[in-house]
Amino acid sequence: MEFSLGCRLPLFFTLLLITCANTSRAAESGGLSASAQAQLGQDNNVRRTQGALEQSDRFLLLQPKLAWSGLRSKHRLELSLDADVARFQHEDELDYSDHNAVATALLNHSHRLSSEFTLSTTDRHEAAGSNNATSFAAGEFNRYRNNRALAEITYGTRVSTGQIALSAEQVKRRHTNNDQGFRDYDLNQLSAAFYYRAAPKTRLTLETSLGMFDYVNSGGFGFNASNDDRSVLVGVEWRGTAQTTGTFKAGYQEKSYDDTSLGEISGLTLALDMLWRPTAATEVKLGASRSANESAIINTGGFIREFLRAKLRHQFGARTSLKANIGLGEEEFSFSADRTDKRYEFGVGLQRELAYRLTLACELLFDQRNSNQNQNDFNSRMLLISISSQIK
Repeated sequence: MEFSLGCRLPLFFTLLLITCANTSRAAESGGLSASAQAQLGQDNNVRRTQGALEQSDRFLLLQPKLAWSGLRSKHRLELSLDADVARFQHEDELDYSDHNAVATALLNHSHRLSSEFTLSTTDRHEAAGSNNATSFAAGEFNRYRNNRALAEITYGTRVSTGQIALSAEQVKRRHTNNDQGFRDYDLNQLSAAFYYRAAPKTRLTLETSLGMFDYVNSGGFGFNASNDDRSVLVGVEWRGTAQTTGTFKAGYQEKSYDDTSLGEISGLTLALDMLWRPTAATEVKLGASRSANESAIINTGGFIREFLRAKLRHQFGARTSLKANIGLGEEEFSFSADRTDKRYEFGVGLQRELAYRLTLACELLFDQRNSNQNQNDFNSRMLLISISSQIK
């Protein structure tokens, strides 16, 4: 696998580990941490199909992660490696080995001026039913490679009256199986944000971005899905008390295609992320979003996804906790006035700390899509039992 800067992935891993070893001796703070999780799962619809096509299976999922951070003078370096390795009991076509590597440099140039540089490479599967395409009852999961580079410069701090952030991002996404090459694209995105402190714990925000999607294989697959994605949002950030924090942004988004036959998507876009702690033992997270997304169906434009989410976590004593989540969504498709999908998610689980940094958990998850085009419906139920450990 090629990394975006031209070096091969194994070499990238080797250099990352050498950097950890050499820099950790001189770092003023930070260090190496590791975690691992093993999950046993039972999924009654592993491919997210319907009716007689549904396939039930058991699987084992291993998730190791290695992270390192070091501080030299006023600058911070963070490195991480993680992997997801799954093996299915019967549907061995669905076995996968995913990995992700991220390197981030946080540079503090002066009291007001700072910058951030991030490089990442990902080789992952696409979870069944996560895109807008119809799921099939055979074959492996879609796989893709994602190489990303981000540079951001910020003038001002969170406590300043005003703060400006400018960023440039480049993403190279390539699909590697199941004839998904029509979805390959290069993304170049420019963003700017201004923050104004209206009160000691409240900031107003103004953000704008331009994302240029270049679909590299469009010429060989029919319509050209390349597009320019523009957005402008205004919002507020608050840290009212120790009980509530959050961000809310709303504005206008427009996605215009090089191929005018694909039409145009425009309208309201928004994002809400809120944390509420009504008691010392209870935590509630609320989220909402509305945005235009890229399509996974050949020769079609994008779609609008709206979603509401709520997560609850409650602590019973020092070692036991309950967690639950619910999600409701709707997807509207620009390429088909006759198709609308409803999404429903629900999960509930218990977690028990067996020993210091050793945790056992059990979780039941539900995932459902209802469409007015019945071939896109699915309903799934998953039971997970996991044990996790962390070393720092």
